[in-house]
Amino acid sequence: MRAVVRRVGGSGPRWRPPTADLVIICSAVLGAGLITADVLAGGLLTSLDEVVRDATFPAGGAPTWTKVVGLLGNVGVGSTAAVVAALVAMHAQRRWWPGVLVAGQLVLVGIVVIGLKHLVARPGPATPTLDDGYAGFFPSGHTATAMVSAGALTFVLSSRRGRSMRRARVRGLLAGGGCGLLVASSTVLGGYHWLSDTLASLVIGTAVLVLGFSVVQTWAEPHCRWGAVRSDP
Repeated sequence: MRAVVRRVGGSGPRWRPPTADLVIICSAVLGAGLITADVLAGGLLTSLDEVVRDATFPAGGAPTWTKVVGLLGNVGVGSTAAVVAALVAMHAQRRWWPGVLVAGQLVLVGIVVIGLKHLVARPGPATPTLDDGYAGFFPSGHTATAMVSAGALTFVLSSRRGRSMRRARVRGLLAGGGCGLLVASSTVLGGYHWLSDTLASLVIGTAVLVLGFSVVQTWAEPHCRWGAVRSDP
């Protein structure tokens, strides 16, 4: 009993992220801040946005493929797939961190995106004014949601028992980045978003993914015994 009290009352595990993770997270946060400041000030990126819009804006409506690819960024598609994968992993592996990771990352990216939308309140490339009730187009919620959903889903499915956590996070970042770039391209070429909207979302998604993966790899798995996953030496 005393041993249990000492374990509960003692200092819990602390998250000590690798220096590389801190550099990536801080750089991403700084990048998102700079992009936001540029958009608010109407700087160089906004000029580039107009150039890209004039060169790619679809005549007669957005191509069908952009609408199909954009579904990956819908909360009801990408996020649902990630949540289902987390629930399956929790049940099959008897670990509850997959659910916490996926939910935490989706909630965090949603809060950041919605907060920036209200802060910037930016019209879209095809809409000079915002509709009532819509916060704005900056940053791209579809791009950020697709990136985090795909990255989290891949990480959870790749971190089964006996699998390398380091390899799982690499796969998660590659899958998230690839899916994010695909959706970002579709939203820009389809005339739904400015280029800088998607750039900000890709940076935000990178920070959220690296933060979540770092917490699981360096804090949750080694200390909390939610599942035996080895780490590469």
